[in-house]
Amino acid sequence: MDYSVLSGHYNFYLMFLSFMIAIMASFTALDLARRVTLTDGWRRKLWLTSGAVSMGIGIWAMHFIAMLSFHLTSVKAAYNMVMVGISILVAVLASLGGLFTSSRSRLTLTRLLLGGILMGFAISGMHYIGMAAMEGVAIRYSPGLFVLSFVIAIASSMLALLLAFRLRGNVPLFMHVKKVGSGIIMGFGISGMHYTGMAAAHFTPIPLENTMSSFTVDPFFLAICVAVGSGVILKIVLFTSYFADKRLAEQMAFNGSILEKAIDCIVLTDREGKVTEFNPAAELTFGYERMEMMGQPLIKLIVLPPFLANRSVVEFLELTSSGAIDNRIETQAVHADGYEITVELTVTQVSLHGMTQYTIYMRDITDRKLVEGALKESEERYRRLVDFSPEAIVVHRNGKIVFANEATVRMLGVPDTTFLFGHSVYDWVGEDRKEEVTAWLHAIEYAEDPAGPIELEIMKYDGERIEIEANSILIQIEGKSFIQTIARDITEKKRSERTVKQMAYYDGLTGLPNRNKFNDLVTHSLEFAFTHELLVAIMFIDVDRFKHINDTLGHPVGDLLLKELAKRLSRCVRDSDTASRLGGDEFIVLLPNTTRDQAAIVAKRMMDAIAKPFAIEGNSIVVTTSIGIAMYPNDGETSEALIKNADLAMYEAKELGKNSFRFYNQRMNMTAARKLALEQGLRGGLERGEFILHYQPKMSLSTEQIVGVEALIRWEHPELGTVGPVEFIPLAEQSGLIVPMGEWTLRTACRQNQAWQLKGYPPMRVAVNLSMLQFKQDDLVDKLKLILQDTGMSPEYLELEITESVAMNNQEQVIEKLQAIKQLGIQISIDDFGTGYSSLSYLNKYPFDTIKIDRSFIRDMREVTSEAAIVQSIIEMAHSLKMNVLAEGVETAEQVAILKAHKCDEMQGFYMCRPLSASSFEAKMLAGKPGG
Repeated sequence: MDYSVLSGHYNFYLMFLSFMIAIMASFTALDLARRVTLTDGWRRKLWLTSGAVSMGIGIWAMHFIAMLSFHLTSVKAAYNMVMVGISILVAVLASLGGLFTSSRSRLTLTRLLLGGILMGFAISGMHYIGMAAMEGVAIRYSPGLFVLSFVIAIASSMLALLLAFRLRGNVPLFMHVKKVGSGIIMGFGISGMHYTGMAAAHFTPIPLENTMSSFTVDPFFLAICVAVGSGVILKIVLFTSYFADKRLAEQMAFNGSILEKAIDCIVLTDREGKVTEFNPAAELTFGYERMEMMGQPLIKLIVLPPFLANRSVVEFLELTSSGAIDNRIETQAVHADGYEITVELTVTQVSLHGMTQYTIYMRDITDRKLVEGALKESEERYRRLVDFSPEAIVVHRNGKIVFANEATVRMLGVPDTTFLFGHSVYDWVGEDRKEEVTAWLHAIEYAEDPAGPIELEIMKYDGERIEIEANSILIQIEGKSFIQTIARDITEKKRSERTVKQMAYYDGLTGLPNRNKFNDLVTHSLEFAFTHELLVAIMFIDVDRFKHINDTLGHPVGDLLLKELAKRLSRCVRDSDTASRLGGDEFIVLLPNTTRDQAAIVAKRMMDAIAKPFAIEGNSIVVTTSIGIAMYPNDGETSEALIKNADLAMYEAKELGKNSFRFYNQRMNMTAARKLALEQGLRGGLERGEFILHYQPKMSLSTEQIVGVEALIRWEHPELGTVGPVEFIPLAEQSGLIVPMGEWTLRTACRQNQAWQLKGYPPMRVAVNLSMLQFKQDDLVDKLKLILQDTGMSPEYLELEITESVAMNNQEQVIEKLQAIKQLGIQISIDDFGTGYSSLSYLNKYPFDTIKIDRSFIRDMREVTSEAAIVQSIIEMAHSLKMNVLAEGVETAEQVAILKAHKCDEMQGFYMCRPLSASSFEAKMLAGKPGG
């Protein structure tokens, strides 16, 4: 390593960048000196501290970038982080001292010299500490240039302090130009100190030790990072100062607005008692124009109280114990027309631009004193009646309040009664009712018509809105007409009335109109439609599978779903339409003045809106709706008939696959009559033995042998013929008959299977469906034991099928019950897999033996369809869980081939055989196959 003195060169771009940072830091210093001066208290300390930090970082950034602009030959310098940090701290302290000095009220020569020396030494110290942070080189300095750099630093600091002090006031725009120019001068001064110090330095290379406190980096990249960071900080400070100035200007404008809009007289005077401001309220009260009073003595307006008669106005203004400062006193004042008025005044003393000024707040209380005098002359009991009345009593003239009792104070929430004097009664009334109140008071004053009480909403002092009932009369006091208003707060009464009305006519959960309100609206709508020969539509809406959501996710989630669903329904109708809730998951919509096509459009809009997922309590819930529509007058002329027929149409939409809408037609009455007949005959049919079982075989795909049957219930109705389970099972579930019906099915299927085995046919399992109500029975396990015992069938030949909705309801209890059933030796399968939750998250928790793939996947299954991929996934998933897989609804040879290819275990469907009676099944499927 060559230890000779190193030479180097500057990067012009980084030098220019350092100059820009220096100018920006200098301009910030000038601006912040002004900001510190304009504030006091904690805000002054905040500006002083934040300004020193931002300025210090700016000055340091200029120095650091300037150092990075200097490139030594043959040596790549590193920097000691500790020393760099110390240099930043010194720069901040230098800025703090400069801001503190320039923001003082006076800048003497001594303070200027002392501040400049300290700040100059601090800036020079920051520079040479930063130089000392360089590692890999030894530095020695030329004494002359070294001293010169300190002189430049001190001179620049003194210049900066002087400029900051001179330009710190609230200056006009052209002075900001001077501030920019001063910032440039200061920037060159600070930069000059740095480059003088750099010229004084001579660098000698030394070995560089790698330490944790050192770093090396590309100088140009580091300079850009420092410039951007410091620039952002300085801009933030400047913008903050700018917006603070803007807020100060806005505050001054706001104060001026207050002066203009104040209802009290506000008069400002100087220390000699001469008027310097006279607001509009004072002009109105005293009859003088503002310019007439400017510069006039205050004595022209007010008459000093007797106890101050020998004092001057100045003495009156400056007295604090017995005078007007911070005290509320009454005295006489002189109107421009020469007559005296009574005023109440208070004086506050302020210092503005270093000058003492007085603000006099005055209120004309002539009318109030008149009323008070009249009240004093009246009987004591009347006075007590007014003062202690629980109802608010206000006396006003030309809308201006001249008297108010304590009840008024409580009702309006104002500090005291005197606060109200001089206010207008209209100040408490909303804009939408002022015209009405004006007409009401006019009628009272001029007795045009008997003016009864009025109910209106007013605003209290704190902004709260209340409702009052007011009654007013005209009274005479010393020959002058006044209006006395008695008001009482009826907010709670009105709230109670609205609550009762809400409870009577609106649904408590969704806020929609209820059945009572809907019936009223329909009645009026039909009357109007009859008169004008219009069409009206009634839409009956039911949420599909809502009970399933309540059973699986709970009623609180179901209630939230209904609320969100009500909102979507409301957004689908016109303002003239009405969406109501009848109860449960049933809604009804009134569409007045519509057509059949328009009703269909609304129905489609509702179905689309409701089909979108609902995000509720962390669940994504998808529901559909079934909608029935009845049209006035063709489908009924009364609300009862229209609602009943819309309900019938809704049930047909539900029975035809749900998620659809239907218009009512006459045929639906026949369907309803059949349903009623089935409901009435269901219990008797069970007792009379009208139910039979059919059996559908299950075949092994690998051996093509029958391995079991599924027992399916049928109803041989004596009048209606064979009734399928699709019709009577929902009725049995609604009535609760599904429990004894399911028990009969279990017992009959087990007895038949045992009989087949006794005849010598090959043993096989018989599968029986369990309904949710049947599964919920506490004694289910005991009943299963009893049935097996009574029929003599071994448990291994019984298979129970449950749906996903049963499995997901109260999972812990379901799992516990399923395990108890498994302990009996009974097989368990999950039916219609793929139509509900269908996920491993619950399958691996349950003791299922078989998964039955729903027929909807098998029906559309082809070799390369998504259904085939889903079926393959289900089979692989089930096999991984050691479960058997059965495909339902197999109808074609192609489906059989695909299932075999995917290694499905079993199948059932019309491809093999339709469900058969016990005798037919025995003759067709079991004949010729005796067992051992």
